[in-house]
Amino acid sequence: MKITKLRKRMFLLAVFLLVAGVLWGQSTNQERWQNMTLEQKQQLRQTYQNWQKLSPEQKKEIKARLQKFKELPPEEQTRMRSNYKRFQQLSPKERKTLKENYQRWQKLSPQEQRQIRQNYRRWQQLTPQQQQDLKQKMRKFRQLPPAQRQAVIQQRMKQNKARNK
Repeated sequence: MKITKLRKRMFLLAVFLLVAGVLWGQSTNQERWQNMTLEQKQQLRQTYQNWQKLSPEQKKEIKARLQKFKELPPEEQTRMRSNYKRFQQLSPKERKTLKENYQRWQKLSPQEQRQIRQNYRRWQQLTPQQQQDLKQKMRKFRQLPPAQRQAVIQQRMKQNKARNK
């Protein structure tokens, strides 16, 4: 099983256990079961089957993540639930792209991540017109042959070094 698939299952299981825990804290087991829809019962059965397939280490990790989640401030929990709902509403293609981008992000060095954050903050400070202009320049840049793109990059690096001296 791929790590990302496993992580997704673990995350879904943790969220489900959290929701189930909240709901179950309000009534007896029999009442809870009777109040569940057929779909909820099936999801619970499937979740239980998935839980049984996990190794003790995986179960321990899920429990630890759930505990961390419970310790978060309520507004942070709400934000995470909202993000999860938004993620679930994405198309499969969008979810795949998001996961791939996240995996690429994880592989970046802390310095590269810091640089991307700085660039993003600078982007947010641009006016809409400046953002549009920059997008247009990037489109033109991407259309250049690789050798020409490399030459432009080298030229910009020289200009930045001269400016920083």
